[in-house]
Amino acid sequence: MQDVNVFDSPQPPNGEFFKFAQIGDAIQGTFVGKRDAIDGFGSPQTVFILKDKNGVYHNIGLNQQSVSLKIVEERMLKEGAELGHIIGFKYDAQADSKKQPGTKAKVINLYFDRKLIDQDWLASPEGIEALASTDAIRQEQYNNFEAPRDAAPVGGALPTAEGHPTHEALDAIRMLAKTKGLTNDALHQEEADRAIATYTGLPLTEGNYTATIIKLTSYVPA
Repeated sequence: MQDVNVFDSPQPPNGEFFKFAQIGDAIQGTFVGKRDAIDGFGSPQTVFILKDKNGVYHNIGLNQQSVSLKIVEERMLKEGAELGHIIGFKYDAQADSKKQPGTKAKVINLYFDRKLIDQDWLASPEGIEALASTDAIRQEQYNNFEAPRDAAPVGGALPTAEGHPTHEALDAIRMLAKTKGLTNDALHQEEADRAIATYTGLPLTEGNYTATIIKLTSYVPA
């Protein structure tokens, strides 16, 4: 067995659950994790983990049958909220509950600006570990995918894992480069990727994601 100390490695976030007691209650921080769990009533929930500016972790649990989770996940998917973004959750209103007629359900909305990124967290051991873990999970899902037996062939080229990568680490690198001023919206994606590779001196491949993030954090526009 190797002589290692697991306690020196980045540890999983462990925060308190934030309570949305009154309309207007809100919480913001760096988006550092997401997991499924069971709430105190035995119902499945999705937990978003935020790290505030003081380094304190907060868990935001949303019932998986709630309108709030649907609103939040649809916006995250549509606008590209990723680990490392600074996001917020706010109790904005109440709506009639479909699950329990005659009662009111809380409407929790997501507040998010794609330009707001916690660059320090992305370059930290915790951030690098989180991005690498998420990327590994996605790659495993891709490798283990099996088409349904009754799936019919379609025209066109088969999708590949190399053509247009969608890994969170690569998305974070592109956002970081744009935020630092190395790239901008006027550049085509291929041009932006070349600029990143030229500055860092590293090919923009999966094995170089961690080193690329670290080098980008030191970039200063001329």
